[in-house]
Parts: sequence; structure tokens; C-alpha cells
Amino acid sequence: MKKFLFMRCGILRLISIMLTAVLLVDIFSVSVFATETLATPTNSKVTINGVEVKFDAYNINGNNYFKLRDIAYSLADTEKRFSVNWVAENNSANLITGEEYVPIGGEMNLGNNEQKTAALSNTNIMVNGESVNATVYLIYGSNYFKLRDLGTILGFGVDWDEQNQTVVISSVPNKANVEVNCVSAKKVNLNGTQSNKIELMGKDSDVQQFLYKDEGMAYAYSAIGSDSLEIILPNNKFTVEKLYPILGDVISDKDGNIYVIWGRVSEIVDNKKQQSIFISKYSSNGDLILSRGIFDSRKENMYYISKEPFSGSNTVSAIHNNALVISFGKLIYENKRQCGGVVAVDLNYLFETYPSGNGSDWSVIGVDNCYGNDIAWHDKLNEFYFVSEGTEDRGFNLSSHRHSSVIFDFYLQPDANSDTDIISQTFAQMGGLIRTDKSFVFCGASAKSISEEAKNESQNLFIQMFDVDYDHNVTYIGGETREGLTARNFYEENSTMKSVTNNGVIWLTDYSKESVVRPQIVRAEDKFVIIWSIYEPDNESCKKTAYMVLSDEGEILVPETALDCGINSYEKPIYHNGIVSWVYYDTSSSQLQLVELKVK
Repeated sequence: MKKFLFMRCGILRLISIMLTAVLLVDIFSVSVFATETLATPTNSKVTINGVEVKFDAYNINGNNYFKLRDIAYSLADTEKRFSVNWVAENNSANLITGEEYVPIGGEMNLGNNEQKTAALSNTNIMVNGESVNATVYLIYGSNYFKLRDLGTILGFGVDWDEQNQTVVISSVPNKANVEVNCVSAKKVNLNGTQSNKIELMGKDSDVQQFLYKDEGMAYAYSAIGSDSLEIILPNNKFTVEKLYPILGDVISDKDGNIYVIWGRVSEIVDNKKQQSIFISKYSSNGDLILSRGIFDSRKENMYYISKEPFSGSNTVSAIHNNALVISFGKLIYENKRQCGGVVAVDLNYLFETYPSGNGSDWSVIGVDNCYGNDIAWHDKLNEFYFVSEGTEDRGFNLSSHRHSSVIFDFYLQPDANSDTDIISQTFAQMGGLIRTDKSFVFCGASAKSISEEAKNESQNLFIQMFDVDYDHNVTYIGGETREGLTARNFYEENSTMKSVTNNGVIWLTDYSKESVVRPQIVRAEDKFVIIWSIYEPDNESCKKTAYMVLSDEGEILVPETALDCGINSYEKPIYHNGIVSWVYYDTSSSQLQLVELKVK
């Protein structure tokens, strides 16, 4: 009987415990769980400000969920840091933006990469004392937050890189702070300003843009078939007669005078070659002050005189030491070969001059088969430096009036045998050259390999940071080495191969299918901005554009960010008072659009 009573009491106690457990589970389910679903480990790569970081994250119904403390820990050293405090009595996480995060241990621990069951949690989120809405799941005892919700709440950027299957987190919001405004009340007939494919040769833009005094960006354009040039300044605009048919570049000096660089196809008249390049100087009100033609070569046989100026490359100009310097592409009289050239004139009378003071012929700076140009001034050495894309030099060439060297090589197959279709392929495109307080920064797009693989590789964005001494010794800052083999001679059917090495290469994109097209770089106080088009082989066009912001030391401040607008692929953007500006031609509306990107 006692044994029976003991067993009965034990059974009743067990039933009581089981009922209590059921009730507790039921209560917990009501207060914490709403529905259950499957959570799959996120196998996609995750980057924060361009650096890969490993997370214990899950994908639920197409969205990524991360531990709150893992995100706080990862952003602790950025401007988007935040503290986390858990208040058990009201089941809430209190976040304070800008406060230092204090680790509690266990942050960034990785899971076992297995699927788990997730249930919606009723955890409350308070940010700076205010309640906010966020989707939260409880997975194996930990709260996981929807990443995009956290990005919106805390102000950091979240994006998905489809090309590289990467979750992109940035400590700066990824929403481009961009304003786009139409600046042409009527339709304009232009060829276009944005590259729509991977072109071999550069060209001059239909819209020239330049910094006008300290007032902001100005621009100029001439519509197809028009006999006038429209010049739009920040606080004024006027029209001047189109003196010559080919527009090369437009620039202004510190006094507000405007210089138009244009040309015509040269002919031989009375056994003399005509001048093909002309520079016209205008006042800020559009009054013509002076116009003068110049020869772009002083060689005795005059073979290198331009037959057709501003051909096959972009034209760039710069002003320093009371001189206007112009770097350009041209077809010369000798077999109408394409090459690059450099000329300089003084600002007062537009006579040829040499701002570095050595009196040498600057036409030696130009390279054969020149597809791109840019100029930057070196304050310490008191001279201009030029960078050009040359097929015969087989690389991006850095030069001054005293020295020249290839800083980035192009691949050439051994059996080129003078085939121009083979020789003209560089698997790269010119970007630009800027000068910071400490170094040059060169930007371009290229295949990563120097081998046969280059033919099938995407063009990716890169920079090289370096300085140059008086003897043209180049010292690179950071980056990696790029090595390969390329043909020594493109006139031979079976050329020997040579080993080449490029130093200081910093790759900024890692496209495997799309390609970077015609990047442009501009200095913005203590940082620089790069914009570019993206070629999509499936569409055989460039329908996407992007930008990136880096510090003068090369640190990525704003990672690759999509732009919902076009760009001017052949003109360097203009920076003024915290804003990077450019004008592009919208082919769908036949109107000009002004873009202002705030980077301050």
C-alpha cells in the first residue's frame, strides 16, 4: 500500500512538473515567439568599408540577420559606433549612437554553419531614448536583427553586390547625397557625354567643364551644327562665335579670363602646312581679347605637326606660372599617325613658353598612339607631370620635360606582327592624375593580369600612389605588385617575351563579369573622389554608374556606391566647397543635367 501511494505521489508530482513545463513553454511562446521559420547560414562574403569580416549571420526569407553586438563590435572604431545596454525588466536593448561599445565577451564567435529554427522576438529597441521598429528573430538563444533595419536606424550603409555575391556594410550611409537638376530649358543636340562601351580610344567631351575663379563649376558646349559656343558661368552666361570647328578644351584663369582651345584640319597651302591649333582668350563677359594659332612641333621636318588636332584622345589643360599647358591627341602629317602632343603658351600674349624654365621642346613628351592624357603640377619640383596611355609604350606613361617611364604595363601577345587591331588593344583605360599634399594619385581601369588572361578579364578600378624626386625616381606608397610577361616587339611574328613588374597597385573593385569604364578622379580637399561607368556585357552597354571617396592616404571613406544618374566620361569633375559637380547629356530627354555630389 505504501509502495502504491509512493508511486501514485511520484506520478502525480511528475504530471505536475510536466504540466508546469507545458504552461511555462506556452507562456514563453506567447511573450517571445509569434511564428517559427527556417534560418539558413549566410554564406555570402561580408565587407565593412571594403574589408572582409566573418559573421555568424543567417538568411531568413531573403533577408540577412546579424547579432546586434557583433555589428556594434565591428563598427566600434568608425563614426557609426554605438553602445548596447540590455534592460531585462522591459525586454529591451538600449542603443546610444556615438558612444563607445564595451564588449561583454563572445562577440564575433562563429556558429557551426547549420540551419536552425528561428522565431520572431518581441525584443524592444530603444535608440537614444526613443522606441524604434526592427525585425528581430530569436535563434538558439540569441537575438538576430534584420541588417537593413539596423542600417536605417543607426545610419550605416547596407548594400548587396550581386556581381560578387557580397553583403556590403559601410560606416557612411550608402544613399548617394546627390542632386540632379536639368540646366537646359530647351533640347540640345549633342553626341553624348557618357561612354557606352569599352572604347579603345579616348575623345573630347561635348560638354567642357572647368572651375571658374572661386565661384564654382562652369561649362561650355556647342550643339551639333551650331556656329556658336555656349559658355555658362556660375553667375553669368554668354555666347561666342565658334571660330574653329573642333573644340578641344575650355579653362579659366584666376582673374576670370576664359581660354578656348580649338582647332581645324590642317591643309597645305602654297607648300606650307597650316596651323591647326588655336587659342582664344575671352573676358568674363565674353569679349574676345586675343586669338592666336600655334604650331605644335618645332622639329625641322615638321612631320609631327598636327594634321588633325584633338583626335583619338581627350584634351586636358592646366594653368600655372602664368602659362597655359595643353596635352592632347592628334593625327600627324607623317602617314596620318596618331600620337600625343604637349604645347604651352603664356597667358598674356599666347606665345609659346615653357613654365618649367628649361626651354626644351615639349613635343617630346607626347607618346605614339596616345589614347588618354592628364596633367598635374608638382609644387616641390616646380614642374608639370603628364600621364598618358600609349600603345607603343605599352602602358600608362609618366613623364615630365626631363624624364619618362612606364608605371603600369599593358599585355601584348608575341605574334602581333604589326597588326594594328592587336597592337591597339590595351585591356585598360585612362583615368586621371591628381596631386595631394604628399603624393600623386593615378587612377585607371585595367585587366588585372599581364598575360593572355587579360583578353578575357574584366576591367577593374585601381589607383597608384607615388612621389617623384628630381631625378624621376618613383617611390610608391602601399599597394601590391603586379607582374607578368609581355612581348618585347610588336613588329615581329614571334617576339620574345619580357618580364614586367608594376608596383604600388591598389585594386578598388573586384568585378568578374562587369567592367569599369572611363573612371574620372578629382581632388576634394583632404580626400579624392572617383566616378565611373559600369559596362554590362549582357546588355552590351553602360547603364550603371558609381562613385567612391578615399582619403589622401588611400583609405576608403565611402565604398563603391551606385549613382542614379549619368556622368561625363571624358571630363574631370569639378570640386568646390564640399561639392563635386559635373554636367552630362541625357540622351533620353536631349537635355543637359547638372549633378552635385556632396562629399563634405
